[in-house]
Amino acid sequence: MWRADGRGEPVVLRGHTGRVVTAAFSPEGERVVTASDDGTARLWRADGRGEPVVLRGHEQAVVGAEFSADGARVLTASPDKTVRVWSAEGGGEAVVLRGLTARFEPRGTRVVTASGDGTVRVWPADGSGEPLVLAGNGDRVTAAVFSPEGDVLAIASNDGGVRVWSLGVETLRERLRQRSSASLEVRQRQRYLGERPEEAREAHAREERAWGRQAV
Repeated sequence: MWRADGRGEPVVLRGHTGRVVTAAFSPEGERVVTASDDGTARLWRADGRGEPVVLRGHEQAVVGAEFSADGARVLTASPDKTVRVWSAEGGGEAVVLRGLTARFEPRGTRVVTASGDGTVRVWPADGSGEPLVLAGNGDRVTAAVFSPEGDVLAIASNDGGVRVWSLGVETLRERLRQRSSASLEVRQRQRYLGERPEEAREAHAREERAWGRQAV
């Protein structure tokens, strides 16, 4: 790492045994996370002192890594089709999510992941609850990012297009009704569409019958 004015000697962080794919500063600028082909991510002091915290768990290369806005969590992504959310202190088990690429919401409370099956998922960063699944057009989603306010998603895919989803409650409910209600389970209808329990059960059964399936 170099000073922005080019003065002095760079700080060299050594430890990875494979190519370093990406690196990112923590919000306060005192730490750096690096991701490598060796299957690990590492947390370093920006001044180069001490030993890094090594984050192990991915079965393939780590191709993405970033801190949450408050610096408390670190997000990593891999071609092994998992995304992991770690404590920035390095202790405990990582929260494991499904996806190929991932980004934190600006507030750090949610994570958006993109998959090769054309879907995007929005997860609570702590792994609790079910993700919100946004269906694309069938092409592989290559990237998904939040707006600075966290209420809009931009989704890029292999068809050369970028789609913008509003995550505002009313807009999202309407889009879910239009695009995905047939695939929502009872509890998902209650959560995302705001339906009462009996209403959700009846609507779910009706949709299943329309598709020739038996509601369970």
